[in-house]
Amino acid sequence: MQVIETNNAFNYIQFVGPVASDKIPNLLFEADFLIMTPPKNYASGGFPTKLGEYLATSNPVICTNVSEIPLYLNDKNAIIVEPDNHKMLVTTLKKVLNHPDSYYKIGVEGRLVAEHYFTMGSHTEKLINFLRL
Repeated sequence: MQVIETNNAFNYIQFVGPVASDKIPNLLFEADFLIMTPPKNYASGGFPTKLGEYLATSNPVICTNVSEIPLYLNDKNAIIVEPDNHKMLVTTLKKVLNHPDSYYKIGVEGRLVAEHYFTMGSHTEKLINFLRL
């Protein structure tokens, strides 16, 4: 919140408060971009499931490269910022806000990552082959 106040960014950010779960997908799809910036001390393993949902929207996603995120994402399919680097996050937000069209392709590439790794269909054949063993 302090970063938003310091950079006078309230005109660009919409705080919606509590939202019914059935309304969340529409909010995500309508967003210009989505942010998930876990800190450096985030759990040492795993991939945030919400991040997969964000990628599925085809919107550009700003995230940090902590935990297992770098195994799936890079600068071609997400906008990567250093963990706990608020200046870098603010600079990145300004770039995305001022040049949204230049980040469109990153959103599309992120969607392809979500389809490849995080859908039921992407795991069906692997599961069937595993069960045949």
